[in-house]
Amino acid sequence: MEDHMRLPTAFVAVLTLCCLAGGSPARAGCHLIDCVEEVPVSKADLEPLTCETLWILRNSIFDQAGYCFKTQKAKDWFNNEDCKVDDVAALNISPVQKSNVDKIKAMESWKGC
Repeated sequence: MEDHMRLPTAFVAVLTLCCLAGGSPARAGCHLIDCVEEVPVSKADLEPLTCETLWILRNSIFDQAGYCFKTQKAKDWFNNEDCKVDDVAALNISPVQKSNVDKIKAMESWKGC
């Protein structure tokens, strides 16, 4: 099954994370990481998520910040239509977003993603 066909499962997991983090899935503009980007996530929030969902969460932060993805998988998922920045290090993300990215990366590593 292609990755984009698995969105409902990933989306449900992310909405769960959203609610755990105190966000509201009904909030205007809320999609994927938008619900948690300004709310610190914990290991407990991330632990039940799949490698695919963690990848989506991490890259959603980069996508919203305008990152121009380089891998075909990320281009297919996020489409690069509104990208502006070619270097992740140059992205304008908040300290909370940076911390969440670091925690997601650590969880991905711990899970062997």
